[in-house]
Amino acid sequence: MGFLSGIFRKRKEEEEEFLPPSEVEEEIPEKPIAIKPMMLSDEGDIETILKEVRDGNIVIVRYNNYASKEASRLTEIIQRLKESVMEEGGETVLIDTSEFPPLLVVPRFVEVWRSPHSKKGI
Repeated sequence: MGFLSGIFRKRKEEEEEFLPPSEVEEEIPEKPIAIKPMMLSDEGDIETILKEVRDGNIVIVRYNNYASKEASRLTEIIQRLKESVMEEGGETVLIDTSEFPPLLVVPRFVEVWRSPHSKKGI
């Protein structure tokens, strides 16, 4: 688990203040937001995940199969996914629940609330 902790640690300058929903000016999409579990099995899946986020969906990414096959490349692939999501204005969050915790990937208009005690995920 330690190999991913550096990717998801927020620095002080990255921390944001949250506005109450009534003060957020961005429009809420008219279509329903889907929450889609997806498997990261190879590098090609990154683009599929990004498409879902661009479409305004929330993606829960499982990667345990990839980790068992390509453990040495896992950190690099997840970092690439995180950077691509950030370029789109979205966010990635590690859901710390198991040896290979899923990633929550959300579009720019979804606010993620983290536990004040957590440094690497929710």
